[in-house]
Amino acid sequence: MTANTLSAEGAQTSASAEAAGLELHELRKSYGDVHAVDGVSLSLEPGQLLALLGPSGCGKTTTLRMIAGLEQPTGGEIRVGHETLASSTHSVEPEHRELGMVFQSYALWPHMTSFENVAYGLRRKKVARAEITRRVEEALEIVGMSAYGTRSITQLSGGQQQRVAVARALVTRPRLLLFDEPLSNLDAVLRESMRFEIRSLQQANGITAVYVTHSQEEALTIADVVGVMKDGVLQQLAPPQELYARPRTRFVAGFVGLANFFDATVLGAEGDRVRMRLADGTELAVPGPDPLDRPAGAEATIALRPEHFDISTDVDRSTTGRVALRGEVVSSMFSGNIIDYFVRIPGHPDEIRVQDFPPQRANPGENVVLSAATEHCILLTD
Repeated sequence: MTANTLSAEGAQTSASAEAAGLELHELRKSYGDVHAVDGVSLSLEPGQLLALLGPSGCGKTTTLRMIAGLEQPTGGEIRVGHETLASSTHSVEPEHRELGMVFQSYALWPHMTSFENVAYGLRRKKVARAEITRRVEEALEIVGMSAYGTRSITQLSGGQQQRVAVARALVTRPRLLLFDEPLSNLDAVLRESMRFEIRSLQQANGITAVYVTHSQEEALTIADVVGVMKDGVLQQLAPPQELYARPRTRFVAGFVGLANFFDATVLGAEGDRVRMRLADGTELAVPGPDPLDRPAGAEATIALRPEHFDISTDVDRSTTGRVALRGEVVSSMFSGNIIDYFVRIPGHPDEIRVQDFPPQRANPGENVVLSAATEHCILLTD
């Protein structure tokens, strides 16, 4: 699928005036005493792609369904561009929201051809027949399915069906494009290629989009900004690299990527850093937001990513100025371009996970030293 753009007649070819931003303000959805979505607020610029990421039951799909108009909010507001789509006193019907949606199951009509599926929304809008033909052919070309317009949906592969679903969402020229875990039914290889194609298509056409997924890899790869949700609450909203490098909470650090956690005690501010003491007595100064907000004696948690550790069997090597931990390799696991080491550290409740490139640097039973630059230490807020 090539990154074609919609034609000039009413098209969105970049983050243009037609691309609309999205704003959620204190959005809530309750079912009795259960708060499925609890006060979510965010703002998305025109042409950006937001990935909502979280485990099952976190509220991400409910949030998407409220944006689409398939669920009525208990409270809060949804705005697209300058229009309020939903509030406590007002709700625009789904068919009048000018949104396109790609469902997890694609929701294609099995008795229709690809062309007929893509044309369905336009026919409901009573668009002229010639205009329908032109726009459907254009949409199928965009997603690389021009040669399959006469094929029945049942004759298409999963990836081809997904492309038809995207074409159907695009053909109405929506202000906002919504994706509800669209790749979860595809195999791993196709899933990887399709997420790049969706991202390329969205960028080329400048359409604002919200993409729901439980896959951290998908979210980090495809999004301009990622929102991590848990128990109906938006835990953190940030660009992918910032989210990975500086998660705020233990949940975000552990859900977005892998992390090792260390209990520590605050000793005090040291310039723009916070001086900490680990449980084994190691002292280090780590980067942290608002160092002066951390009173001496307060308990805290530090996270370190597995790839930020160096591992060596030279236990006497110099580790001056670095976090240094000594222990024994319990096991290792080869997974192609990465080797995972699991190391037992005296006094630490959990095995430390380290990731390094081949060749194998240590074997189970060997004593090792792990070291990491203090710049990679992540001081968490809770």
